[in-house]
Amino acid sequence: MEPNQIPVKDEAPAYSVPWSVTDTWLGVGLLVLLSIGMLSILFLGVGQQYLQNVGVLILELVYLLPILLVFGWRRISWKHLGFGKFSLNVMGIGCGLLLGAYLIILLHNAVLYMLGIDTQGDQIFDIFSQLESPIWFFVVGAVIAPIVEELFFRGFLFQGFRQ
Repeated sequence: MEPNQIPVKDEAPAYSVPWSVTDTWLGVGLLVLLSIGMLSILFLGVGQQYLQNVGVLILELVYLLPILLVFGWRRISWKHLGFGKFSLNVMGIGCGLLLGAYLIILLHNAVLYMLGIDTQGDQIFDIFSQLESPIWFFVVGAVIAPIVEELFFRGFLFQGFRQ
């Protein structure tokens, strides 16, 4: 090696998951078809009653079908979705940042309210007051939806397109 030459490191091995990019695109296609199907049911008026009850939960869980189909077909374990151990310190920092963000949002809304600017809060409360069971929207929106979205988008799509 010459004195001025920079040593070249070996390239890192390619990232690999047990499903192919084609499988990932298949998952995207299935998600699009499922979304079109659910929207058409809602536009036909058939699904209006389901939105009032547990149907919201079912609609959210439908988004796991592409993962279930691809993983079942390829006989892939759920551990390949990228979940692992986490640090309690990191979790504490994340929760603290979340609480800080909520504080900023509350202050922002208070300033808007004092300036006489209408916020979305009143509209959201109006929507919740029209529901028979708003607890389902909370459970699905705050608990189920984030888990399903992490599984599908970060665990399945991101890792599939990353390779």
